[in-house]
Amino acid sequence: MERTARRASPLLVAESSMGGEAIILFTRVPVAGAVKTRLMGALSGGQCAALHAAFLCDVYEKCLAARKGVRLYYTGGSPALLPEPVRGAALFEQADGGLGEKMRIAFEETLREHRAAVLIGSDLPALTADILTNAFRLLEKNDAVIGPAGDGGYYLVGMKEYLPQLFSVKSYGGADVLAATEIAAKRAGITLVRTAECRDVDTPEDLELLAHGIISGKIRAPRTEAFLREIGKIA
Repeated sequence: MERTARRASPLLVAESSMGGEAIILFTRVPVAGAVKTRLMGALSGGQCAALHAAFLCDVYEKCLAARKGVRLYYTGGSPALLPEPVRGAALFEQADGGLGEKMRIAFEETLREHRAAVLIGSDLPALTADILTNAFRLLEKNDAVIGPAGDGGYYLVGMKEYLPQLFSVKSYGGADVLAATEIAAKRAGITLVRTAECRDVDTPEDLELLAHGIISGKIRAPRTEAFLREIGKIA
């Protein structure tokens, strides 16, 4: 069943009318105790929710900087609880089912109106607009694009038409998701190419690496940096 957009930004309307390119941004609503749970212990439930919201806002700004339409698919609570900056995107509730089913429906809906789409998650403070732009550039000459996450999974997948073979992986929680997806693509004759690696942030170790990346200037994520300074993770 198609989800109804709650609100569409002018950029999204323009892209949709041109049959342009769209970024599908998957996120959970930042509710304390329900997001970034693997960071609990290093952070409180409330801090995890605030960090998640900061990630989401930074990623959304980078999507806008890539000058693409943004369709935000949320789960885990009311869209009224999403941070205010992201409400400029078109908002859709994620479908029921596992991650593969959620991605399938999001791509099917989006590709009805756009000539290409790239799907990402929201816990990617190291993401850049250039990575997103390059992913769409790779799609010009290939069937699909995928972004390694560094842990055996992937943080980005994109295509010009819905390719069900890319979502035939049985589980998305293991360390062989990327490899299994690439094997499935090869068997189906799909040209699937990699874009730049980008780490998501799930564990306290990931959080330390993020802090070092921000301090060194390798990662630019203003809202995330401000929050980490506020809680003393960055001096």
